[in-house]
Amino acid sequence: MKTLDFSPTTTHFLKAVAITAIVLHNFLHWLPPTTGENEIDFSRDRLMRLWEFVSSDPASFPKMFFCYFGHLTIVTFLFVSGYGLAKSLEKRQTAMAPFVLEKILDLYKLLLIAACFALAAHWAGIWPWPQGSFIGHMVKYFTISHNFSKTELFSFCGPWWFFNLMMQLYLVFPLLFFPLRKYGSQALVAIMTAAYALIYGLAPLAEAHDFPIFGNFLGHVPEFTLGVYLGLAPAKKLPALPVVAGLVVFGLGNYFEAFFPLTFLAFAVITTPAFLALERLTPWPIHRAAVRLGALSPIVFVTNGPLRQVLIDTAKEAPLGGQYLHAAGHLALALAVSWAIHSAMARAKLWWNVRAGRLNAS
Repeated sequence: MKTLDFSPTTTHFLKAVAITAIVLHNFLHWLPPTTGENEIDFSRDRLMRLWEFVSSDPASFPKMFFCYFGHLTIVTFLFVSGYGLAKSLEKRQTAMAPFVLEKILDLYKLLLIAACFALAAHWAGIWPWPQGSFIGHMVKYFTISHNFSKTELFSFCGPWWFFNLMMQLYLVFPLLFFPLRKYGSQALVAIMTAAYALIYGLAPLAEAHDFPIFGNFLGHVPEFTLGVYLGLAPAKKLPALPVVAGLVVFGLGNYFEAFFPLTFLAFAVITTPAFLALERLTPWPIHRAAVRLGALSPIVFVTNGPLRQVLIDTAKEAPLGGQYLHAAGHLALALAVSWAIHSAMARAKLWWNVRAGRLNAS
């Protein structure tokens, strides 16, 4: 098996696969009939609905697949982020505090773009705001607390919960990095054990207090930690046995609630080599486009939620084939708007750098 030593190109390819699945999931799971998803909590009924819908109408398989499984590629972002942070810090040999601060500030910039885009989409009549005030929600996003309530997690713009999740993982990154660098696999086992002990131990208390363990960092430390560990030892291979074990655990976790907390780590283990194989099989023109999409993925997280309203109402009334066309249209729209924002930001940055250079020269 290929060693897990990701180049920036490979990282962007993985992000492209992940963001495509997420955008399609975020659109298709609003179109009835739908399965629901075991994302924040567990219900076996969702798996049963998947089987029921697909067995009665095989043509619905792509839709139901993305409805039920599409959200899981968030795990790909967490794994790749952990890997990239560890590798980048080792390469740059910089202090931890300014390194983490830089990464968090990057996410704050994205949140600022998100706030501006939300205002623009609302004023343009594209996106009527859901429950709650705009300022109240943005305060919670900027104070990294919007994902502390299961009720509020998706209440403003569903995909944006990812920003607070990543900020929280950036904050705990030092607690993972130093033990993993010093003790390697021993630290990996200890951190994984402690993380799952907390997840299983706090589950009843979290449920009683509307706290979404899998909506914030507590539920996703294991897959992020695996990424950090492999980023510190990039020459390591992922043996076949963990992949097989991951497949078994993932299957069990979709049927038995006791295994559900393990499904996210299992997904990372089984899909990483699969996505790497997909990259090797992808023709060069498509691969090049995917790499560009992967680089664009942070802005796609910003735009795809508010833009969903453009096509969702007509999609709900469309037959299955029409729903697929609407989903493809939504993906194209999200990419086009994200590219326009990215290009505008690049031009603004260039203008600022030129202007700053002229001022310094004078």
